[in-house]
Amino acid sequence: VNWSVVNPETDIVVSGNDVTSAAQVRRALLPALNKPIYLLNPRSLEASVSSLPDVQKAFVRRYIFPKPYLMVY
Repeated sequence: VNWSVVNPETDIVVSGNDVTSAAQVRRALLPALNKPIYLLNPRSLEASVSSLPDVQKAFVRRYIFPKPYLMVY
């Protein structure tokens, strides 16, 4: 079983964002790829996304089932 986020297009889901593109959010989270999802710190991922222009606050949640993925709100 692969416990890592591997494909940013399918494993990083961006929801509720009208200002910053999903591609920009995914680029900010590229350092999280290929690392075990249980070792990723959601707070540091949120800080990476929040550092983008026009982003005031981001929420990142880790999910394992049905496959490992990150949800960004």
